[in-house]
Amino acid sequence: MGLRRILHLMRKEVLELKRDPRLFSVVIIAPILQLTVLGYAATTDVKDVPIVIVDADRSTASATHSWVEAWLPGLGTNNSAVWVGLDPTNNRLVDGHYIKV
Repeated sequence: MGLRRILHLMRKEVLELKRDPRLFSVVIIAPILQLTVLGYAATTDVKDVPIVIVDADRSTASATHSWVEAWLPGLGTNNSAVWVGLDPTNNRLVDGHYIKV
């Protein structure tokens, strides 16, 4: 599509907007309003996403440093959520002897 044709189409649409004022609110004002309102509603923040890391190696080298922490809602005080560490290789809960890196 040539530049002349695009300019002609733009001129035609502007003339149509002048002819019907209600169309202006639908074509111009509605998208601006939607961008304003939905811009505050939509967010890309990532919060409280549970993550599980599985160590399928099961060798002695990986057993020395492998454990998983799970985000468990309702286990903390006043029904709050807490992170619980689990060591599946040694079948025990993570305590103060584990070093987080």
